Amino acid sequence: EATFLHVTDEGGASDALGLKVLLKDAKPKMDEIGLRQSSKKAIVMMLACDVADVYSRQDFAGSIRELRRLIESELQDGYFLHLTEEEASLYKADGHIFGPVVFVSFPSANDDIAEASKCLGLGRGTACVMHLMRASEVSLKALATAINVTDQNDWGSYIREIDQELGKRLKAAGSRSPDEEFYGEAAVSFDRLKRAYRNPSMHVDRSYSTERAKEILEATKSFITHLASRIHE
Repeated sequence: EATFLHVTDEGGASDALGLKVLLKDAKPKMDEIGLRQSSKKAIVMMLACDVADVYSRQDFAGSIRELRRLIESELQDGYFLHLTEEEASLYKADGHIFGPVVFVSFPSANDDIAEASKCLGLGRGTACVMHLMRASEVSLKALATAINVTDQNDWGSYIREIDQELGKRLKAAGSRSPDEEFYGEAAVSFDRLKRAYRNPSMHVDRSYSTERAKEILEATKSFITHLASRIHE
């Protein structure tokens, strides 16, 4: 991305047009990672390219060497993380990581799903699980809405009200419809999710390794995908 930095007196520095093209391509990258002085130097060099007839090859080569020194100096002030291919894939993932059906069915969960993936890519297991539980809460609320349960203050209240509503329907009808069977099984799963991950993740004495968080992400993905087959926001 910075091949122009290797131009020497023996080749390429006099090609002002080619140098300007390379500088125009490099400057946004400098801005993106905060190389302010280097970016300013690139602007000066691009202006010089417009009047190349008054600059010698040596002038351009000297400017290139100065720009390279500026970049190296500014890079020393930053802190860079290296990610493996798998980690980078997780970090760059968006809300679609749980699939198109979940993305459309639970749009309010998309940001937390993406953040969970980013946290996993960065090795922040506990943060990943917390975002997964926030995403799961979106589908819990959707389940409650599907059976006319009003907004509640916490998971326990949602699950209790869902159970009570399904119990009333069973008592009145004598049996459950296929949808009600689905809702009942989902409520049981939410209760297990609450006890296993949601509640523990809220306390400082519990943390999750990257490996464990990855397992929870896959399990949560499977569960929310299952829910999205019948319910939505």
